[in-house]
Amino acid sequence: MKRNTKEDILIESLRLFAHSGYDGVTMRDISGKVGIRQSSLYKHFVGKQEIFDSIVGRMDANYKEQLDKMTLVSGNSNKRAEQYTEKTLNNMADIGEALFLYWTQDEYAALFRKMLIIEQYRNSKLAVLYNKYFLSGVIDFQEAIVSRLIEDGFFKQGNPHLLAMEFYGPIFLMIAAYDTEKNGTTFNELIREHVKNFGKLHAVNVMEE
Repeated sequence: MKRNTKEDILIESLRLFAHSGYDGVTMRDISGKVGIRQSSLYKHFVGKQEIFDSIVGRMDANYKEQLDKMTLVSGNSNKRAEQYTEKTLNNMADIGEALFLYWTQDEYAALFRKMLIIEQYRNSKLAVLYNKYFLSGVIDFQEAIVSRLIEDGFFKQGNPHLLAMEFYGPIFLMIAAYDTEKNGTTFNELIREHVKNFGKLHAVNVMEE
């Protein structure tokens, strides 16, 4: 099979960024890791920034592909809310578990997450990305979903922002804890139990199966 050098550059660069941070990696480091001359590296990318931008673009595409596999729309809270009303508690637990596994065990997603954790304190642009993928961006999107579910009578009345934090907080914590504890089986079970308990507590009509 013919080598896809451009893809190799992206994944090896991401591995380096996740270990040493963006500023701690040079084009020489990347070419050495890929096993090509530095001059050959510049045939594919004009510089480190273009490599990084391509990594982010690939991450966006990969995440959308992951949502497609779960038959979930991306970026539209109203449509996502409509989809959730048609799912059972077990369906929702499956979604929660699948997203947990994606961010912890998919190599590209896990490395991307770790890179942003490292860089959020040193690079304001990467801090924005971290917020988008793991903090305020997620909370805001979940809040919009909860608001729609309350408005349509599928959820009991409550503060949408607090409910979004109540739902996402434990998931975020378990994703972060996985990096040091690595007990995926236990976390999978906890994620499923958390999602089901949240639905039972806040949904008006609960469909178990």
